Parts: sequence; C-alpha cells; structure tokens
Amino acid sequence: MDLNSPQLKERALSYLTQDELYSIESMLGREPTPFELNMFAAMWSEHISYKSSTKWLEEMPMEGSDVFVPAGDENAGVIHINDELACVIKMESHNHPIAVDPRQGAVGVGNVNRDLITMGAEPVGQLNILRFGNPKEKHIKDMINAVVGALGSYSNNFGVPVVGGEILFDNSYNFNPLVNLMGVGIGKKDRMIRAAFTEKGEYIVLLGKKTSGHGVHGAGFASKALMKKGQMVPQSQVADPASGKILMDCIHELNEAGLIRGMQDIGAGGVLCAAAEMAFRGGKGVELRLQEIPLIQEDIDSLEVLLSQTQEQMLLAARTNDFEKIAQVAQRWGLECSHIGSVDDSERIRIMQDSTSCGDLPVNLLVRGGGAPVYIRDMKERGKIPRVCSAEEVPMPGNLKDIARQIVSLPNVASRRWIYEQFDTMAGLSNLSGGYASDAGIVKIPGHDQALAM
Repeated sequence: MDLNSPQLKERALSYLTQDELYSIESMLGREPTPFELNMFAAMWSEHISYKSSTKWLEEMPMEGSDVFVPAGDENAGVIHINDELACVIKMESHNHPIAVDPRQGAVGVGNVNRDLITMGAEPVGQLNILRFGNPKEKHIKDMINAVVGALGSYSNNFGVPVVGGEILFDNSYNFNPLVNLMGVGIGKKDRMIRAAFTEKGEYIVLLGKKTSGHGVHGAGFASKALMKKGQMVPQSQVADPASGKILMDCIHELNEAGLIRGMQDIGAGGVLCAAAEMAFRGGKGVELRLQEIPLIQEDIDSLEVLLSQTQEQMLLAARTNDFEKIAQVAQRWGLECSHIGSVDDSERIRIMQDSTSCGDLPVNLLVRGGGAPVYIRDMKERGKIPRVCSAEEVPMPGNLKDIARQIVSLPNVASRRWIYEQFDTMAGLSNLSGGYASDAGIVKIPGHDQALAM
C-alpha cells in the first residue's frame, strides 16, 4: 500500500472540511500524511466525535443518586439496582446503513449488545423506535419487512427478548428511515469493566472473529446527508448472532476469572477508534502492529485493517502474564485471539505495519473531548404555524361507523401485531409482560425478587 498516494488523500478529504484540515495542520505543526488524514477523517466524523451534538448532550441531566456510571463516561450508562447488581443501558441509531441495505438492522442490534457486554453485563431486553415512510408504497413495505426481519433475526438468535417498541409512518421518511435501538443489560458491580488502558506494558488483545475489511469509513458515510446518487457507500457488514453469543460467553468467563483489565468493542472506526478512545480515557499511549491482526483474506490493505468495522470483535487490555490464559479460553470457545500491540506512557498512537510506520499522532487530537471539533450549528424555525380553530368550524361527521373503519385502518392507528409477532418476546423466559398489553416491558432479574420496567 502506498501511504502517500493521492487517492488515499482524496479519500480522507471527502470526509473533512477545509477548516478541519487547517485545524489538523495547526495542531500537529506539520502536514499529516494521507494515512494520518484518514485516521482524522474517521475519528472526527459526526458518528464518532458527536461534533454537532456534544453541546446538546452535555446539557442533559446525567447525575443522580442512582447513577453508577454517567452517560458518556463509558460505552454505556449504568444505574444502581441493589448492592450487588447494576442496570446497563445503551441506545444507538442505525439510519443510513438501513436506508442502503435494510438487512443492516441486524448489525445495529449486535452493536448495542456488544456495548452492554463490554461493560461486563449480559443483555436481558431490547426495544426499538422505528420511523418509516408510507407503507402503501411497495418499496416502503418491502423495507419495513426487511428491517423488522433483520432486527428480529439477531435478537431471536442471540436469545434476548424484544420487550417493547414504537413505530410511526410519515412521508418525510420515504427516503431515509430512522431506526433507534435500545439494549438493557444486568451486570455485577464488582465486575464492571472500564474502556481504558491504565497501565504501561499492558497487552492489547483482539478477540473474536477475523478482520473482514468491511465497513471502512462507515462512520464518515453515516455522518453525511444521504444522497440519491453519487455517494460512496462502504461495503456492508455481516452480522453473526451465533458468534456474538459465543463471544459474550467467552468474555463472561474471562471477566469472572479477572483476566480483563479494560475492553471496548470494535465498532465504527475499527481498531483505531477502540484503541484511541481507550488510550485517551486512561491517559496512555499505544502502538498497534497491523501485521498481527488475523484477516479473512490476505489482500486487505493497512487502512482497511485499521478501520474495518468487523462484527463480533472486542479489544482487550490484559496483563502480560495473563495473555496465554486468555488465549487458552478463547481457543476453547473457537475464537481468534491475538496480541496486536502494547500500552505505553507516550500519549501517542503509533500504527506499524511490520517495520513501516503508517501513522504517529497524539491520542488527544483524535478523540472527542480532545482535539475533535465541537460545532454549534445554525438553527431556524421550521416555519410551520399550527392552525387554531374552534369546535364550530369542524364539520359534522357523516356515518360514524365508516369513519371508525377509516380511523382504525390508518397506518399510525392500526394494529402492530404483524410487527411484534416477528420478535421472540419470551427469549430467556424473563419477560413478565409478554402475555398482555402494557405500557412498558417488564423483565425479571434472575435470582432476585426485582424486575426492570423499560
């Protein structure tokens, strides 16, 4: 791979503004290489840095007597349940990928599950909030069936009940649907895992499936307005709930044995994002050796290895003398386990491919809360004024039976049974609200006379 190729630079510049390029050069004190520019392009995307929403997220209430880990500190928020257990909560949107390929709904469910698992929790319930266009249009109806089928497929095969949700239809979503997913897990307080490197000399371990090379710059794609043509679309990821379940069971065994020092899932931005964010939280530096990462095929280039969003992978921090124990457990579960780098005190991230240095950057310049930009976007009123009318202005209805039939046939009023029956609401036998209609899903906490309402 030519690390200085014009094509590599152009790829990065398609995701960065001129102002951002100027900021990068000013903070670095030099011109970044094309490879380093791609590192910035991934890490400074809306999807990873939240550069347009950080201001509003920071204004939300995040503290309380029952908050164990505040939102934003780790991969998920954590709330007290009792002296032993805590409730772990994560939400994410998965909009652009689904507009391109509705089957990507399964990937979104897997992402939420892994964010719970990386905290040391076990997923116990899921919810979804869906927005689609007019279901009378055939392509919209086909999209709904594909998305719901994909969401249900991952949840059902992973063994986590979908205990609630909401769906609305409006023409404004004809081109780009909205898919918001929520996962809830339960974990032991004394086994919560931080997403941080905290000690010099720790091994960086990649656990799970082999790297696919798919999803490169998926974060940048998900951060830009979706166009009808002329837009570069990353190669689709492939969700694998069976492997995800195996990965979870392996991690629980490692965690119970005290072998995990820190952990983050491989999501948007690939190994780069996970390593940079863990290093920043712990105030450390890292060196990643790309040649040590196991690949599905050998023709994947260095940038694809670094940025690939391969499903069912985790990045772990481990003590040097614990690596062989971790590798033995992973082998028993049939998972790849590789020592791909080490932690140091440099507060820099160095990317190596054999003896070649691909990139060398200060960690803090890449991440949210460090050098990543924060924008306060211009906003304006939509210009729509609600109509005010009196009861006298409303015409008298005609045949009330006909009107009632019309109302109950409207997409936003009609039964959602055809949707929720595609989900296994009784997976794990913990859902207490599956047999009757309720305003919330209720999940039993195993071994305790308590339940979660969500």
